[in-house]
Amino acid sequence: MDIAALVSQFSEMRPLPHGLTLAQAQPHHIPQIMQTIEAARKIMRRYNNFNQWTSVYPAHEDIAEDVAGGRGVVCLDKHNTVVGYMALYFTPQDNYANISGNWLDDTVPYATIHRLAVRVARHGIGKILAQCAMSCNMSVRVDTHEVNTAMRTLLTNLGYQECGTVWVEDGTPRIAYQWLGKFDLSA
Repeated sequence: MDIAALVSQFSEMRPLPHGLTLAQAQPHHIPQIMQTIEAARKIMRRYNNFNQWTSVYPAHEDIAEDVAGGRGVVCLDKHNTVVGYMALYFTPQDNYANISGNWLDDTVPYATIHRLAVRVARHGIGKILAQCAMSCNMSVRVDTHEVNTAMRTLLTNLGYQECGTVWVEDGTPRIAYQWLGKFDLSA
């Protein structure tokens, strides 16, 4: 799936508030994406989530890979400052092959949200990014740390269902969610 086309279609059908825009991430966005990642880390720490994103993850290399692979999505404010970011994959994720629990379905391909980050917790930036992923009209999977209550609440409020536990590369558990459905861009 073409991220640029997905973002364009979503933005045309769903005007964004507060002068926000979505775009496919480009190499020149990477420094601001990293600033957004750091701001998201601080937000996590403020809410006692000290384990999910360490000082080494997500790293510059992870973001550069996302951007080079055409998987990065940025949310820009009216000054073209990156205020939100996610990586959106359309290939099966190795970490999702083994789940303690059950996915809602085994449909492949599915979309996967990784590294969703917001610079500031306002304007529904996380919601906008998650809905953009949902607008691809295929199953969407995402995982998050058990203590990431903000993300877990967002996912639940958007209709994602908790499916079980998966383990990430470093062996730590994450709560796995899945969304099934057809996203109504006009709503």
